[in-house]
Amino acid sequence: MNDEESMTTPVASLLHKVGNSPTSANVLLKAKTAKVSGKEFASKGAHESLREALARAQRWQQQMSVITQAAKATQARMPRQDSHPNPSPKELAGNVTYDYVGHLMDVGAGNWTPYVKQFCKSFLVVDPVGTKNRTSKKQLRQVLRDRQDMFMPEGFALFVKAITISQDYQQTAVFSSMVVPSANGKMEEFVDRTDFLTIETRKNKNCISSLKTYWSTAGSLLRAPVSVQHQTTEDGIRNYLRALHELGTNQSFDYFSQFADNFTVHDPLGMPPMTSLQELQTAIPELAKLLAPQGFTVDVEGVTVAANPEYGSAHLVLHFIGGASVDIIDIFQITSQGKVKNLKAVWHIV
Repeated sequence: MNDEESMTTPVASLLHKVGNSPTSANVLLKAKTAKVSGKEFASKGAHESLREALARAQRWQQQMSVITQAAKATQARMPRQDSHPNPSPKELAGNVTYDYVGHLMDVGAGNWTPYVKQFCKSFLVVDPVGTKNRTSKKQLRQVLRDRQDMFMPEGFALFVKAITISQDYQQTAVFSSMVVPSANGKMEEFVDRTDFLTIETRKNKNCISSLKTYWSTAGSLLRAPVSVQHQTTEDGIRNYLRALHELGTNQSFDYFSQFADNFTVHDPLGMPPMTSLQELQTAIPELAKLLAPQGFTVDVEGVTVAANPEYGSAHLVLHFIGGASVDIIDIFQITSQGKVKNLKAVWHIV
């Protein structure tokens, strides 16, 4: 793939927007974070983190020829895809998510209108998971107002670390850090979060039909205490990621002991789920062999736990030894024993 061709991909178009659009992430981030905290480091850091994540995703796309066999091997498990006119479903998903990030930054700067308008006529927002379902725009405005009054009176800035798209292009995820300045401006709280979007494609407008976020005030903001289940979930997620790394580096097969007796795994999300160890023990090594014949390593970039502490998320970077690296955002449900009950790995092979 040459440079000109690469700019036709959704990731490349996002990179182009970041660097060149008058309403790019650079402009958005500078405007929002300057208004929120008055500090240059927030806008610079957020801009660079978004560019880094998108650049990594672009490098991953440019090496797709290496994993063509993996795509063929998994084709039988994938839902049938109908043909679509341009722009492609992947481009639409990327564009809606990119816009969502900008509108979330608007919220941090005190402007809720663009954020509220991006949802479909019928929608569900659970922000964060463990709080009430919001199904009307009036409810959205009220919760945003209450949240600002309670623990974000100065708004917040946003560092975007990764944007990922599911295999069927219907769901996306954003991993980021909120920077919440104190009222006196002398300190900031950093709160990691994952935003999990379901996108509805329409003729006249693409919109968000579902949004679930994974973060909490535990240990920060309101100084809410960390519950036993909160710690169990965080430890369970980290144990899973450690075991995945050991599987990729041929150190152990402890990965297959990370699951509850009854579990569901979507990896990647958008393909039919796996619900037995036998399926995992067949599919995971086969996929790893095709994608990463020399093995892979895992870097954990961040872990979050939701307000309902059974749920959490992680941003990891999967490095194929001798090949590409790819951002993955995992969404978990963890049992009281620290085992994985449900896993949605938001990324895509092709």
